[in-house]
Amino acid sequence: MLSASLTLAAIALGAGCGGSAAPHADADDGGGGTSPTGRDAGNTESPLPSAGDASVDAGDANARAPSAGDASVDAGDAESRAPSAGDASVDAGDDASAGADASDDVAAEASVADGGPGSVDAASCSVSGYATAARSAGFAGSSTAYFALFDSVACNAVSDCVPSCTSAGGTTASCTQGLQCVTDLCADGGLDCVMCLPPTYWLDPEGALGQPGSGTTGTPAYDVQAFDNGYNDPLEVTNFPIVLPTGASVRGIAFSIDRSADDVNATDVSVTILKAGVPVGTDHASAAAWPQSYTVATYGGPTDTWGTTWTASDVAAADFGVSITPQYLMSAGNDRVYIDSVAVTVYYGGIAGCP
Repeated sequence: MLSASLTLAAIALGAGCGGSAAPHADADDGGGGTSPTGRDAGNTESPLPSAGDASVDAGDANARAPSAGDASVDAGDAESRAPSAGDASVDAGDDASAGADASDDVAAEASVADGGPGSVDAASCSVSGYATAARSAGFAGSSTAYFALFDSVACNAVSDCVPSCTSAGGTTASCTQGLQCVTDLCADGGLDCVMCLPPTYWLDPEGALGQPGSGTTGTPAYDVQAFDNGYNDPLEVTNFPIVLPTGASVRGIAFSIDRSADDVNATDVSVTILKAGVPVGTDHASAAAWPQSYTVATYGGPTDTWGTTWTASDVAAADFGVSITPQYLMSAGNDRVYIDSVAVTVYYGGIAGCP
């Protein structure tokens, strides 16, 4: 399938209405559907884990500490990530260690076996399948409507920006939390116009559906995200073709997420399981940086129930799934992250041959 992607744009710390230096976002590429470096469009590797896959401790990955200051932001160009002269200095080689090990059930890489959608593996007592529905939790509009919000609405306060944001498809909560009123370039090229800067959202979420490389439009699901703008958008991926054998009970759940990033400055904010469409249980977020080439990360495992209980009908429901929220760690520059495919494996027991 096509990858879902998230543009991560760093916004200056403390930038606000009338600030002395503000981020500027260009939307001239209409959402930037370019593939990340190193992606083979013909890759059909399945993210479904094999029965013997073990969790990998990804806690040794380095996290970047944001530097203070303002930064220029190009939200429409996934290839431009360096701050302009006079903006906040970013030393890509200056790493600050995250200092915390990730959960053992988060895999930086996972070996895979192609089980196919809704496939039953009797040997491992599991059923696997790919997601068939995905959405941004905060935005229901089109990428065109989203990018039209940049440099288009003047403001004196954040409250001036909310109506245009919600009209474009943003939720009231996300617009209120993530909007900024900043000093920016004027539409005529002049300086110091005070404009609305929209929140950052997952766009084209359907790019995260199906098997890897199975999409037809070439556009991944991606998120345009800003540093410290008050809102990080979850991508909710649901509706897996999971039907357990009669009488079987759930003993573990694992999600395999084929993901990548343009840079090393993206990590998880949260990775939570959805029961009846609502996040529940234990957050499985990792401190590991998202990789710059597509790599399957597995969250959960054969005996991991994510801190809650499950029935066969729970995992068969259309609103069963996973919510994935990344973040950008720098205060200058911009970046994108991508999700190409999401699969689930539900491990079961309680029937003959599967204790």
